[in-house]
Amino acid sequence: MPKKPWVPRPEEARFFHHIYIDESSQNDHDYMVLGGIVVPLAFAQQLEAELASAKPPNWRGIGSDGFPREIGWKLVSNGSYERYKKIIDAYASFGRRRMDGVGGRIGLYYSVIDLNVPGRSYSGNKRGSIAFERELYFHCLSIARRDSQNLWHIYPDDRSSKVLKENEFSTMLSRGMVKGGAKRIWPTRRLKYCDSRYVQAIQVSDVICGAIAYRLNGHYNDPNANKDRRLLSDYVLDRFKIRPAVEQKKDKGFGPLILWFREHIDKPVSRHPTPA
Repeated sequence: MPKKPWVPRPEEARFFHHIYIDESSQNDHDYMVLGGIVVPLAFAQQLEAELASAKPPNWRGIGSDGFPREIGWKLVSNGSYERYKKIIDAYASFGRRRMDGVGGRIGLYYSVIDLNVPGRSYSGNKRGSIAFERELYFHCLSIARRDSQNLWHIYPDDRSSKVLKENEFSTMLSRGMVKGGAKRIWPTRRLKYCDSRYVQAIQVSDVICGAIAYRLNGHYNDPNANKDRRLLSDYVLDRFKIRPAVEQKKDKGFGPLILWFREHIDKPVSRHPTPA
């Protein structure tokens, strides 16, 4: 007998939100950008469908490798700016077109991590994976603090190196959110790593991560910089009103995109955060 699809309890349904998270490349860069889209559960499938529809026909379906075709910052190339712009616009106008007057939060939330802090690494070994999961933990806590009543399904892009099991991470996040003021006993109801090829919102999150990191890491100013990447970076920063914050490397706590510059103590990461 087929398993029935999960549905929230009626009294909790309006509080559920999805968090989709990706990160920019870390290799030989000064900054990593981590974050993505928050959308109410009730609108998550519709957002997925609209983002997929915004892709040109030859960017949909199954590719020659047998997997779904996807978009991403590393795939932005000459001549692709207008097509990526259309996809960004599909997300940016979704709330106004589909959620006007309806409860729930839709928005973009990103954290910037300084990769030059001595003793910190975010890839390559167990210690790096612990440090990355630490940043993911604090990023999600920052989102939850803005909506203490909400319940969360968290979908980070999958990584080959993970330390915590999904249920362990979910439990840790719930405890941290409650400590931070969440009104519900178990606010993180699900944490599941996902293959970005199957999730449109993670793909769009990646493009926006890349556009921010492209400016922060100085690639935008390279004389040989790709024209379409420069155009797309400009468009993202202006469309979501974060150009001054990125240029000045300052937090922006309001608007269509919330941006946090993480501050770290200059010492090695020795263990996971524990919300005691």
